Amino acid sequence: MATKLKKGVASQEFDRTLEVYPDKGGRFRWRAVASNGRITATSNEDFSKAGNAERAAHRESDAWNGIVRVIRTES
Repeated sequence: MATKLKKGVASQEFDRTLEVYPDKGGRFRWRAVASNGRITATSNEDFSKAGNAERAAHRESDAWNGIVRVIRTES
């Protein structure tokens, strides 16, 4: 499931993607992936719910300039 972080930018390229994913323990984390595929940042903590990890990713990305999208991965 993909959600846009900023409204009205669907036709533009994203500078970075924030992925929310389950870790090996079944909790959720986020990571920032640059347009070249390199991981540029990761969460320092895990979250019990994917929505909480996504909210933390949104808060973190507010400090970045550029267009960002958030996606959730199932595995």
